[in-house]
Amino acid sequence: MASPPRPQLTGLTLAQSTNGTVRTGATLLMDFTAPGGLLILARSEITTASVAATFTLQVSNDTTTWYDVKLPNNAAAVATAAGTGSAVVTTLALTVPEGVYAAKYIRCNAVLAGAGTVSADKTSVVYQYVPQGKLSAYA
Repeated sequence: MASPPRPQLTGLTLAQSTNGTVRTGATLLMDFTAPGGLLILARSEITTASVAATFTLQVSNDTTTWYDVKLPNNAAAVATAAGTGSAVVTTLALTVPEGVYAAKYIRCNAVLAGAGTVSADKTSVVYQYVPQGKLSAYA
């Protein structure tokens, strides 16, 4: 049996940010995603020792007021390894809690924190989803 399509949208292109500055992810309209069919693919490439990236999900119903999503796991699950002087690449697949599907919009933000960041310290986010109506057809 064929599997459902899994479109991907860029939430954050691979880029550096200033230490402590939030890189705000692109907004994804949840109407496109099947309940249970959204995965956030987060990536960091950190070179600077003591710098790490943290990824945060937020939801909104109007794209003006955003609410932080408290994931059902610990902080270590959304933070990356620090650099070592050489690039340390971390890839995370962040699951989206069921309650998030009641929101109209979602986004994933990234923050680099620790010592001063350099251009080699980068983050990116991709939203991968199964379109509305496609998940049950493959169950």
